[in-house]
Amino acid sequence: MEGDAWQLSEPSDGHGPARRRLSAGTPPDLEPAVRSIMGCVTLQGTLASEQSPDARAQHMLVFLAETEDSHAATIIAAAAGPGTGSSFAALGVAARTLCAVVIARSFVQGTPSFETQASLERFRRGTGGRPRHMR
Repeated sequence: MEGDAWQLSEPSDGHGPARRRLSAGTPPDLEPAVRSIMGCVTLQGTLASEQSPDARAQHMLVFLAETEDSHAATIIAAAAGPGTGSSFAALGVAARTLCAVVIARSFVQGTPSFETQASLERFRRGTGGRPRHMR
């Protein structure tokens, strides 16, 4: 994310993305995939103030996790996204046993999110990861 509008924190120990952030499609084997996470770090993003007048209302979380197998990583990446009644932008990618889930949203009611599902796609380029929806 170097050179992007977001500045990321140093990684901290994480427990993996919260279940409410993995609601896009919700495959039946999601729970076993989440349980297979062997390690996870979390990074928090801060939007540069010159990018938006509402920069302080924006939030980004990045979860980087290692799973027991590539199938679990792909399932988690595919589930990244909002379910019914929630609104945030998400991107999930998987490469071998690693997966990344990026969540971006505004946390102030009435303030639109700086990111959309489409704008987050810029982070997929160069990851070598598989697309979120594999068909």
